[in-house]
Amino acid sequence: MILVIIASIVGLGGLIWLPKLYRWISGIKVNLSIMKSFEETQSDEIIAKVVNRSNESQYIIRCVAYSTYPASVVLFRHIKNPFLNPKQYKRIRYSSPSFDLLGNEKLKLEPFEPINLHYHFPKNHPFAKLVTPMIQVEVEISNGRIFRSSKLTVPENWML
Repeated sequence: MILVIIASIVGLGGLIWLPKLYRWISGIKVNLSIMKSFEETQSDEIIAKVVNRSNESQYIIRCVAYSTYPASVVLFRHIKNPFLNPKQYKRIRYSSPSFDLLGNEKLKLEPFEPINLHYHFPKNHPFAKLVTPMIQVEVEISNGRIFRSSKLTVPENWML
């Protein structure tokens, strides 16, 4: 009987602390979207919606959109080079073009505050073409933690 009471108290305490633990672990949520413009005067956009899920303020120090490979290509490259130095993993995962969505300033996010970060993609610039079929956003906060969005397929006219 006493064990049942203790187990129910511990279980109730776990249910109370579970959402707090989830917010502490997840910290920031990053959603990636692309806005395609069909007018010649406007440019296409890469949009990252960043939401602070934690109960304390966070500072974003870096937000970059990388041209990336599909998961099958990344897995094949890891199998092909199994003893690669961990510092070189970015070379396997990402291609060379990267797009800075934040600039040089730091950005403060209050608890549960959403913010949209934009990059205007040039339409006819030859160096702005991607060689990989996907794009992913990586956000780094002031304590060094890195959060990534899910991968998104890019439009055909962005490809080389």
